[in-house]
Amino acid sequence: MHKILLTLFTILLVSFSAVSAEKSGFENRNPGQEVQSIYPNPFINTLFLKLASVPTSEIYVKVFDILGNEVYANVFETDKLTKVIELNLEAEKVAKRGVYMVKVEIDGQTSIYRLFKD
Repeated sequence: MHKILLTLFTILLVSFSAVSAEKSGFENRNPGQEVQSIYPNPFINTLFLKLASVPTSEIYVKVFDILGNEVYANVFETDKLTKVIELNLEAEKVAKRGVYMVKVEIDGQTSIYRLFKD
């Protein structure tokens, strides 16, 4: 069972890596990236996206479980004053403990973050 889960996780990770480099939820030190960090990691029901630069556009956020099922999706409108975006996952299908992938798209740039739910 452990090997099957590990294999599924690897397949999921490789498919996301084709879109962009995978990040682990820690601070992003790459210049030009709009998301500085996603915290806390591990999380319980709420996540925060801290923006490094303030885009004046829409931010698309999707959360996937370890099997690749989309469990959350939302579009956030931002302005020059937006510094942090709050994701409340309490009412969503993010009920189980485990690994989740957060896909963030800003201005056509896609980033993937791996987070853990407690």
